[in-house]
Amino acid sequence: MKTPPATPMPPRRSAAAPADERALRGVLSQELWAGRTVLYVREIARALHVTEQHVVNLITEGRLRAINVGNGVSSSKATRDYWRIPVGAWDAYIQENAS
Repeated sequence: MKTPPATPMPPRRSAAAPADERALRGVLSQELWAGRTVLYVREIARALHVTEQHVVNLITEGRLRAINVGNGVSSSKATRDYWRIPVGAWDAYIQENAS
């Protein structure tokens, strides 16, 4: 039996953000999530091209406002599945971190 060819690894990201990521950082919630009131950690991670754990770290550091719907209070011990980010928090984060 033949073995399938190895799948090439995706290239590593450089320290500098790609041009499309830098452009996305200035986009407000109305353009990405029109009509939404809350967002999930996974959506924020995909929009910023970072890991879900990085988004959780932003939340626990107080840099991104979020609500823990698991027990109703903010806690760094909650898992990422329980965080909900108000769309206004996305806008605030983008405006504070726009370069």
